[in-house]
Amino acid sequence: MTRRIKYLSRRGQVYQIRIPIPKGLQNRIGRRELRWSLYTKDKRTAEIRTWNAAVKFFDLCDSIRVMPQLTNMQIQKLVQQFFSELKDTVQPMTARSPIDAQHYREQQEILSDDAIGEWRTELFTRSFSPATRESSKRLLERTNKNSDLITPVMLDRLHEGIVRAQIEFQNYVIQQSKDQFKEYEPIDPLFRLISDKNPDSPKIETPPADASNPLDVERSIGSLADEFIARGIELGFDDGTPWKAASISRYKRALPWFVEYVGGSSSVATVNKNHVKSIRDLIQARPKSLPSNTSIHDFPTAEPGLNRVSSTTARNEFAAIQKFLRWCSSEGHIAHELANVTGIPKAKVTETKKKRPMDLAEINRLFSSPLFAGNRSAKFPHREGPLISKSEMYWAFLLLHFTGARVSDLAALRSTDVMLDHSVPHLQFRMRYGELKEAASERDTPIHPDLFQFGLSQFVQKRQQNQPDDFLFGKWKREQDLRETMVTKLIRYLRRIGITDRRVGTHSFRHGVISAFRNSGCHEATAERFVGHKVSTVHANYGTQLSLEAQLKALKKVDFLLNDETRDILMKAPTF
Repeated sequence: MTRRIKYLSRRGQVYQIRIPIPKGLQNRIGRRELRWSLYTKDKRTAEIRTWNAAVKFFDLCDSIRVMPQLTNMQIQKLVQQFFSELKDTVQPMTARSPIDAQHYREQQEILSDDAIGEWRTELFTRSFSPATRESSKRLLERTNKNSDLITPVMLDRLHEGIVRAQIEFQNYVIQQSKDQFKEYEPIDPLFRLISDKNPDSPKIETPPADASNPLDVERSIGSLADEFIARGIELGFDDGTPWKAASISRYKRALPWFVEYVGGSSSVATVNKNHVKSIRDLIQARPKSLPSNTSIHDFPTAEPGLNRVSSTTARNEFAAIQKFLRWCSSEGHIAHELANVTGIPKAKVTETKKKRPMDLAEINRLFSSPLFAGNRSAKFPHREGPLISKSEMYWAFLLLHFTGARVSDLAALRSTDVMLDHSVPHLQFRMRYGELKEAASERDTPIHPDLFQFGLSQFVQKRQQNQPDDFLFGKWKREQDLRETMVTKLIRYLRRIGITDRRVGTHSFRHGVISAFRNSGCHEATAERFVGHKVSTVHANYGTQLSLEAQLKALKKVDFLLNDETRDILMKAPTF
């Protein structure tokens, strides 16, 4: 009878070694098992190599046990100290004139917005820059700790804290440039702990030093999923911004599938790559419509191209599970490899589905339709009649056509974001609660003079008087997210008036504005700034951002393809 060698296994014809990491060290090493090939088909050679490797590995384990370890509380204190030192570097600007002060504030906001965007990307991708790693290293050296001896999980948490401190510092700089005498209230809860003026700030709970290894606690999948969703709803993850309604709905739909598949009461230590890959395949192959109470184990498989869920929907649902796994990894509950399972690839958009700008005939068909020329009632805006109500839908179409904004941008506008009294009347798009798509979407967009001739001022002023703190389109009756309501009703109207090409939708206005800017001879960077796209050249990142005056000058050169008949309809329409 042959004796079985411990830790030795064979994959195909080649031998490999598999050594389980002691439970007390799994969180520090970031893995539960080490496995590698022995590069031999000879059993005797493999046995010798296995014995030598096992001896060296357990000697290494003994060395790791005596290495210094950082607790969550120690990391938190280091990051708070780092943020306090950053604040001390801020020197008030002594402006020679109000113009200097205004220029200084604008410069600070532009630089801070760019920096915050880069750091948010680091947080989301968990790919920290050399500058962030160097800051962590210097911080550890001042506490007499060697970064090479800190476990990957704890070092990753320290990197995260450094980035969060940098983001909070930029918010602090922006506030100080506007009003240096106003007490700063930290946005990130991590730094509210060091605010002497805010003793009631929420505290971040951290496990005690003797329970810093989450794997020893053996948390259940169900409890972790509940904690993840609750934290996202309250605080968010990437930038401290609470989730939007659409994100909450997606996480509450996808995570229960994962919990049910693995087992809600199962220990987090039981999760493996097969679980993640299997649920990815099930989500990708499920039909479009399923009853809400359908078990993940009963998911039928739909044929590709027939009744199967779209790749975009499946990709977003699985991305929610991936983000949950990345959070579990950052908290030390699971191995890092589980959070890096390949996701669902983004499907290539075919020419038959790719959105296109509206042509001349479609634009004039829309703006001479019953909604603008006269309709039966608010319930039937597509039917001809004597009523011109200039409702939310009326102005949504016009603003989309003249600004090229996303529907989500318009849905995020407050009544007070329309700056009518400014020397250049404009719309302020701001990232308050995560409604905008990205940091570049924050911008000031000048209002085309034609919109004032059509009566925009009266609509905005009425909203500012009656609901100053509400959304500009907040009166739109809805049973779901405002953005989704706007998209649904706007596209439904387009179809009802005969614009049935599925390549034409709300995003077609954005395509149209960008095309109009190009045809007018404007610089590409002008169009990018106007619609809120990231700048595509290094050159555009230098100097100050394009002023409102320059944007308005370029905007007046743009032809928005409204013929004289359509323009007369819009001009002659009563204000209310």
